[in-house]
Amino acid sequence: MKEQFEASLKKLYVESNNRSTLLLEADYKLLLSEVKETQRLRNSGESLSSKQYRRLKRYDLLNIGQDEKLIAKRYTDNDDIRFYVYLDQLFDIIHAAHINTGHKREKVLKNITLPNVKKRRKLSLVLTELDKHYYRST
Repeated sequence: MKEQFEASLKKLYVESNNRSTLLLEADYKLLLSEVKETQRLRNSGESLSSKQYRRLKRYDLLNIGQDEKLIAKRYTDNDDIRFYVYLDQLFDIIHAAHINTGHKREKVLKNITLPNVKKRRKLSLVLTELDKHYYRST
């Protein structure tokens, strides 16, 4: 499943003109280092190029322990943190979120009571009989 997902994403990457939406690991690391260098230049008071200004306007870095993560620029502390990830990380992130949500399965199962099951079964039997009657008459 993971291989099929990644193959589809890589095909999409090859066919896409929008390289800022789908990032390969090398592109991600290059972007991360460019943002880091741009922030260093800004903090030291050096002049920046227009490309570097675009980097500052669009991206920011978030330090988590020893790791630096590339995030979308936040303008207030209340803004959500949006992480940039590269294609090889995407499946694992989506899969973990999928597993962790649990589809509220336990809550749904708790709400199914015996009377509901009996009503559903009775309705199913009625519909089956109606189908039999319909097909006999045609």
